Amino acid sequence: MRLAVWLCRLGRRGAKKHAFDVTFAVFVLLPEPPACISNKICAAQEETTKMESKIEVLATVKVQHSDDLYKIVDCLNRTLKRDNLMFGLALDENDKRQAIFTIYRT
Repeated sequence: MRLAVWLCRLGRRGAKKHAFDVTFAVFVLLPEPPACISNKICAAQEETTKMESKIEVLATVKVQHSDDLYKIVDCLNRTLKRDNLMFGLALDENDKRQAIFTIYRT
């Protein structure tokens, strides 16, 4: 048997008198999956690891952070995924006013 845990959050914001925010955990005992399912899960994990090792960083640049910058990255990802290109955007850990834009080949 395996123990599965889900964290659930209930909340309602807006009305000050009745605002609440509750987090609770749900514990469920699950039977062990059949061997064929376990093998498929292992194969999927191996494939993910292989795919991650094939990702190549082509370029990285720091730019000034903007609220709409993610829209450009999303558009590029949707448009150029057929060309095996992927784009990433992350905030610079040292300066939150800067964003790091990265181009990957998959």
